[in-house]
Amino acid sequence: MVSEPDFSIHDLKYTENHIWIIMDDYFIGTCGITDYAIDKYGHVRFIELQEVNIEVKQHEHMGTIDTDDDIIKLLAPVSGEIIEHNSVLFDDPKSVNESTFNEGWIFKIDVKSKYEYDELMNIADYNDFKNHDTFRY
Repeated sequence: MVSEPDFSIHDLKYTENHIWIIMDDYFIGTCGITDYAIDKYGHVRFIELQEVNIEVKQHEHMGTIDTDDDIIKLLAPVSGEIIEHNSVLFDDPKSVNESTFNEGWIFKIDVKSKYEYDELMNIADYNDFKNHDTFRY
């Protein structure tokens, strides 16, 4: 059973690499992979992430997602410090396939640049982007 997100899809921001982020408060963002990416590359089988408490820069490689069809580079949506991993995914990475939002979030980041966050795509821009996407990872 697919669970519905606890928030509006209109509250999310998106990257060109199909990562979503939603701000839990002014500084902390929760991130995951989009349904679109899973549809394109197949179900998630394994996720490997940088350690917690590591600083990353926007677009920096910070892990991989192994799917049925490919290995996807997980790139940081914004600069910040990785403060938490979704520990459920280490035992059951396939839970991302059922819920990319609620149970399937991947990591939390202490956002260092509100500007970087503000420059990410909203849902309308992301939908337009998907229509013209050559799919980058």
